[in-house]
Amino acid sequence: MKSLLLIFLSLFSVLSQASAGINAMIAEVGSNVVASWSGDIDVSSLSPTAYPFNDGPYVIPTTSAIENADNTAVFYSDVFDTVITDFGTGGFSAADSTTGALFGAQFDTDQNRIILPSGFSSGSVEGSITFNNATLASLGITENFTFSSILNLGEGKTDTFNFGTSAVPEPSIYAVFSGLTALFFAATRRRR
Repeated sequence: MKSLLLIFLSLFSVLSQASAGINAMIAEVGSNVVASWSGDIDVSSLSPTAYPFNDGPYVIPTTSAIENADNTAVFYSDVFDTVITDFGTGGFSAADSTTGALFGAQFDTDQNRIILPSGFSSGSVEGSITFNNATLASLGITENFTFSSILNLGEGKTDTFNFGTSAVPEPSIYAVFSGLTALFFAATRRRR
């Protein structure tokens, strides 16, 4: 489990070094799926709208939404320079647990917004939501998907948003691959 967490953190680190701004990643970690985000953002030039929902932490791949928000959050509309239709075929999936800051992003053609805590002006956001006993496939999330966009933050300010998904293999997969490799070499050796 520790090695899987290191692999996940390495993937997230590479994504995080790609650019400043907000970096979000959804990955399989052990028997769970973890959606995490981190970065800095300055929305002081934008006007927020009250976030009217209290759906808790969730993901909706068909509407390109990843959110950890409640009715104390606000959202900023039309900030993504580039939008997509989806990052999978799954519908609404509620997360089992959450850590860190309220944050959300929906970057599809119908809803184009970021979600932050009420009163947030600028600074760091970091957190995660976890879906217990899930896989990317069970949540309807496309594996190895990447997306980047410029965030238009008002008064000529811009930043970046990077998003990716990754299926990190279970430890048992390594054992299977090792066993198959050993069998292959044993069979090849016998033939000689």
